[in-house]
Parts: sequence; structure tokens; C-alpha cells
Amino acid sequence: MAGLEDIDLGKQRLTPEEEETALREIPVDGDQVELVTRLAIKMLKEGGGLQVLEKALQQSQDPAQVVGQFLVQLIAGLAENLSQRIDLDPRIFLAPDGFLDHILNYIEQQLSLPPEFSDEVKAECLEMIRAMAQGETKPQPQAGPQQGAQPPQAGPAPGGLDQMGVM
Repeated sequence: MAGLEDIDLGKQRLTPEEEETALREIPVDGDQVELVTRLAIKMLKEGGGLQVLEKALQQSQDPAQVVGQFLVQLIAGLAENLSQRIDLDPRIFLAPDGFLDHILNYIEQQLSLPPEFSDEVKAECLEMIRAMAQGETKPQPQAGPQQGAQPPQAGPAPGGLDQMGVM
């Protein structure tokens, strides 16, 4: 007779393919997406994040990478801080029509960027997040070495998450 230790509780790790399928096919809570998106927009407006992004875009040789780094930092901060306060589904950040799509649309509209720019930024974000998940500390750009100075690092909005009431 099988003991309790022999019962499979369904806590197996998903393969990357299963994770992608789950992300695409299992709907996420639209209310959570809206809540996190509104919070991020408030932070971008009140914390000066849009101005930081605009300045970084003007100075960078790889604007998509700069915005991607900024958004990955923003996602990490929001996920860490909000998951301590609410039952946050982490899939909301990368799911189709999730946080990343909504915040990119907002940034695109506010800074008058072309739609294809959002596609580049999304690809950069996904590449950085995959690299972080695999334990890389510094994701490497695919386009080879850059000429000239490094793009400015666009950190979280001035004032940070703590001053926006998130921490």
C-alpha cells in the first residue's frame, strides 16, 4: 500500500514549453493587470519616470535595451513588493494583453514612439527575464558589441517604489 510520501501532489516543475503554453492559454486576472498597470503609470507620472525614459532614449545608441532594462527593473520591483501584500499572479506581467503590453502602449503613446519600437522593447524584456531566470547576472545583447558609450541606465522612477506607497 502506498504511503503519503508516494502521492503526487502535482508540484512538478513545468518545462519551458509548458510554461509558454500556460502563459498564452490560461487567462490572467484582468483586474490585477489593471491595478498593477495603473500603479506603474502613476509612478511614471509622479516619479518622473517618463522624463528619465525620454532623456535616456535621446542619449542611447540602443533605446530598446534602455527601455527594456527600465521595465525589467520595474516589473521586478512591483512583483516583489506587491506579492508581499496581495495574492499576485506573476503571469500578469508577461501574459498576452498583460502588464508589459499595457505599459508599453502607455509609454509609446506618451513619448510618441512607433509601434514597432514596443515590439523591440518587449523582445529585449523577454530576453533579459529569460537570462535572469537561467542565472545570468548580466544579459548579453544579441546585436554584438556597441560602438561608443554604454547606454545610460534607466533605473526606477526617481523617488522609488517606497515613496509611491508600494513598499
